[in-house]
Amino acid sequence: MRLFTLTSLSIRRLDFIAESTSCVRYFNHNECNILINSPLGRHCEILIIGLKNRSSIVNLISEMPTLRSLICHCIDDEYTTWNSSSVDDELIEWLRIRLPLTYEISRNEKQTHLLRLWIDQKKCLVTAKLYTKIYMFINIFVLFQISWIFIIFIFE
Repeated sequence: MRLFTLTSLSIRRLDFIAESTSCVRYFNHNECNILINSPLGRHCEILIIGLKNRSSIVNLISEMPTLRSLICHCIDDEYTTWNSSSVDDELIEWLRIRLPLTYEISRNEKQTHLLRLWIDQKKCLVTAKLYTKIYMFINIFVLFQISWIFIIFIFE
């Protein structure tokens, strides 16, 4: 993509979603990687983008160190206003499982097909390390319990 060869350090906001959703250009995984590795992607703080796959959200956030805000629409998002529930939003729950709790994830109130993510990269690094340690501890604990149950079962 020729756009990503621009090297201006002053461009901090990229908006790839037009006013009309019929004009949205959806980025696939490879195009997201091109954006991530471009000078524009390295300096981008606010990104508004259409995505073909929800996993690209996690990839963009983890690989764009200066990103503070992501507004996106995913093709694989099944949320609609007529079947919506603030309690049961599958994509938001999917993201909450994969992203640190320091991120704010919500839907745009007027355009509910758009997700808004507020990103705190500084807290993210500390939180990600903490989550990794907690996850490892839980896995070790679960394996220990399974081993203990297995030993008890064998000797009964």
